[in-house]
Amino acid sequence: MVINILSCQKKEMRMLKRKIFNKEKTAGLNTICVANKSIVVFFDQDKYSDLIKNKSAYKKHLNSCIEKYPELFPDTIAHGWSLNGFTRDSVKQGIRLRRIITNVDKEVWQIRPSFVMPYMTCDTKTAEKILFLQKWAPSWALAHVFEKDVMTID
Repeated sequence: MVINILSCQKKEMRMLKRKIFNKEKTAGLNTICVANKSIVVFFDQDKYSDLIKNKSAYKKHLNSCIEKYPELFPDTIAHGWSLNGFTRDSVKQGIRLRRIITNVDKEVWQIRPSFVMPYMTCDTKTAEKILFLQKWAPSWALAHVFEKDVMTID
């Protein structure tokens, strides 16, 4: 299973395209690679809750990020984009994310703030502490101290 995933990732890297589904036959197995539809953007954690509620301020911040860091965004974003609502509140972190849609291909992208780890497992400050202490403490002890699931720490 790991070999199939790695071969899919290598193929996607060669193509340098973002695709929703990529069916590939590997060693007689059908595998499907799903492209990541999430874009990570820097947001100040203290101001995020106010910024996400204000459409014009959010668009202004995102436009400045597009200008500064175009490599983070899909190529089609240069032809225009618009806000496309919110995600549900995260059960783990209690925050909402915004979605955008590109005007050309109508693909929907989720904008995730950089202070939250993927899959909303924890914030980056907590992850930093867990990774530092993981050198000396077992996973079950870290899970107990940080009140996290052991599966999210390993």
